[in-house]
Amino acid sequence: MRKRDTGRPGERRVLFIRVGVFMSKQDINVRRYEILSREYSGEILEKVLRPELEDFAIARFHFSGFRIVGLARRSNVISNLLFGGFVLFRTVVRHLFHCRYDFIVTYDPFSAGLLGLILSKVLGSKLICEVNGNYGEKKTWADGDSKLLNSLKYYYCRAVIPFVLNRAYATKLLYPEQLRPFGDRIKARNIHVFHAYTPVLAQRTVSTPGNYLLFLGSPWELKGVDVLIKAYQRISDRFPHLRLRIVGWFPEPGLSYLKQLVGENATIQIEKPVHYEQAMSLVANSYAVVLPSRSEAMGRVLLEAMAYGKPVIASRVDGIPTYVKDGVNGLLFESENSADLADKIDLIFSNKDVAERLARQGYDHVRANLSEEKYLEYFRAMLSGHPGRVWI
Repeated sequence: MRKRDTGRPGERRVLFIRVGVFMSKQDINVRRYEILSREYSGEILEKVLRPELEDFAIARFHFSGFRIVGLARRSNVISNLLFGGFVLFRTVVRHLFHCRYDFIVTYDPFSAGLLGLILSKVLGSKLICEVNGNYGEKKTWADGDSKLLNSLKYYYCRAVIPFVLNRAYATKLLYPEQLRPFGDRIKARNIHVFHAYTPVLAQRTVSTPGNYLLFLGSPWELKGVDVLIKAYQRISDRFPHLRLRIVGWFPEPGLSYLKQLVGENATIQIEKPVHYEQAMSLVANSYAVVLPSRSEAMGRVLLEAMAYGKPVIASRVDGIPTYVKDGVNGLLFESENSADLADKIDLIFSNKDVAERLARQGYDHVRANLSEEKYLEYFRAMLSGHPGRVWI
């Protein structure tokens, strides 16, 4: 029998579970595990599509990918069931015969969270559930062609999330009111509120602003891309030397609808999604970054833009005002209000002093309060048994 690995003396081992598909070793979360390796070790379990991603090291963490093949590639239900079996079997065997897990951290509180809850009861590990979206709102699940499937997802989450969070050791939120849609059904008390990992200290400012306003993200409807296009149409004639670049994955029929909104306006460009490093290059060379979401728990691109010294414009909705203070480190507009958004874009484009002030204050804010070092500090407090609190 292989010797049981207990790690360094006093070291805490963490198992991370995410049901989504891991696409590249350039993924932003790879950097998160590198930072966490200063104090923790453990394993990461996710789905993958390519064999070279099935097994590799990230500092003191081991990445174990479950490769999705055949019919499972065309069915999320099948791939999730297979992945669930893989997670349960692998984790129990490794915990009993190879390495213990002190903590299980799940990326969501409904799919990975349910797996984590089962494992925490079997292994005696402490479960920490991250809540990275507004899962209790219907509009979060409105994307897609099947209204029935969207409704089933919504009601499934409404039932499962309170069940899981009420039994977790700790819950991590992105903003204080994130669980409000569940009312008093969630009794969890050990709740920690802080930002998602964002490599802000690694970014560098760009001395010369670019010539485009940038949007990054998907899906188009939840992110308010239609509102952005309508807003830009109002002011584009005043700034013919500037452009709006919209970068993301927009499947049909949404793409055709967005192109119809653009019409003949050559200053608005819709582009295909790019990998993380390319996305950061787009941010670094932009004039400003905009996020017109109808629902948004944080908006990591806003922190990334501020880290590059870019002014940001975002909707005043959900968790965004926790991170963007209107007129201080960015501009906020009323969600769905294209006229208000147009005014904010106009201000950023026409008033260089305002743009530079917001960019400078945003840059200072993320480095002081939302850095990798702060993330590690708050993560450490959460795992160490510190009473739940709002850290940001």
